[in-house]
Amino acid sequence: MVVLKIAVISKPIAILVLGCLPLAALTVASFAGLGDLDRDLPSIDAIDLTTAGGSPSLPSPDGLEGDQALAEAVVEREFFAGGPLPENALAANPSHLNSLVSDWKHWSDATDLVGEVLAVEESLVGAELAQLESARDRFEKIQADCRKKAPAGSARLLRVLDRRGRELQDEIGMRRKRVQADKLLRDAESACRERQYDEGLSLYQQVLREYSAVIDVQAVEERLRTAKFWHELEKLPLESPGEQDLVRRRDSLVRFLDDYSGLSGGPEQEKLREISGRLEAVRLELRQAEMNDAARQPIAGLEKYDARPFGEGLATAAQIAEKYPTAWVRGQLQQRVVAWLGRALPRKRLDEPAGIEEVETTSGNILRGFFEPVADAGGGVIGYKSYPTAEERKNPTRNVGRYPAADLRGVPNLSVPRQCVDAYTNAQSRLLADAGNLDCWLAFRRTCESAETALVDYRRKPGSSRESLSFSGEIQFAKNVLMPAVWKQMQAIWEE
Repeated sequence: MVVLKIAVISKPIAILVLGCLPLAALTVASFAGLGDLDRDLPSIDAIDLTTAGGSPSLPSPDGLEGDQALAEAVVEREFFAGGPLPENALAANPSHLNSLVSDWKHWSDATDLVGEVLAVEESLVGAELAQLESARDRFEKIQADCRKKAPAGSARLLRVLDRRGRELQDEIGMRRKRVQADKLLRDAESACRERQYDEGLSLYQQVLREYSAVIDVQAVEERLRTAKFWHELEKLPLESPGEQDLVRRRDSLVRFLDDYSGLSGGPEQEKLREISGRLEAVRLELRQAEMNDAARQPIAGLEKYDARPFGEGLATAAQIAEKYPTAWVRGQLQQRVVAWLGRALPRKRLDEPAGIEEVETTSGNILRGFFEPVADAGGGVIGYKSYPTAEERKNPTRNVGRYPAADLRGVPNLSVPRQCVDAYTNAQSRLLADAGNLDCWLAFRRTCESAETALVDYRRKPGSSRESLSFSGEIQFAKNVLMPAVWKQMQAIWEE
């Protein structure tokens, strides 16, 4: 057995030796340049050419080295260039190279075949589906032609072609599935844009289930997750009718944020920030609800101060407000304090008849009664008649005196006590409506002081009413509330 290593033979001799190989070996060596057969074949440098039973008979290296002219001619035409050998290539006694001459047509056929296959392969670069299908048809024709004129030793070549044909058909099948998957993905996106999330989710799931081999699974899963995000967002209880739903809302929002916190889309991130804000608001509501429940008993305990609320009662209410700082607690305490204020600053009542009027004379006396103007012929008021009752004025039963207008300081009007009471009533109403407002308290105190001053001056005059009316208590009460320590307690109850 003679073993030759191609790696140690010069380039021309290597070509000549390969020329004596069966067509399969030549063709396989050509296909090795495609990179498809690396798994099946050793490199050329490692091929052992062995003289044995069933293998081609190879000339000895000594004989080959003398055919320099033929070797150079083959090299000049390049390996597998195809075509017939030049006439002058056989001039130097080629008797021992007859096998190369007789097999040269196989060389040429093999290179033509390789050229056709290479052309098909080159057409596949960046090919669309239609181009792939056209290339498949060309490849099938190559396979059919090769089978018709298959020479000895071509079985391995046919296996290579069959395998490549299957790979091409598999690629076409994959492309077709990718086209179908792309259509389903477009339909899913369209359904989600129309807020038909059930349909969109179903299509995304179908793509993942049936086309996972031809899609970017991670990208489609992200789309599916985004669609679920918007679908579940529509069902999320962002608002609830009562406190009993706060726990359910909190748990739903927490679950939603946990499920979708990793979404990277801009609109989704904006919504997630909004949901986070709502979750904090719900948590605050829950904390406030807990404080409200805890404050119910202390608030109810303020009833014991109803008789004498100001002092310890107001201080206790301020402590409750500071311990349980919620709007509901403040509202309850404010109602309680306003009720206390209503009892401490009651409405004033007068015993005088409704509609009675007064007017002061130029001598400083107060005339009280139910007055009827007296006019001259021209319609000008020249004086007033005074009746003891409203009924008498309406239906006089006797003559009454007349007071000339010149003897009066102004015209008959509401009595001074009535004017004071009306001013007090208005100020008290404003105060009770906004008891935490410092300006209302200051205005109330000024009104009471003005009313008290007016009453003192009024009662010095003869004929004035002797109503037991006074505002001194209200004045002192307002001063007490406006003391810094007490006003701080009021602020604790009213200010957030």
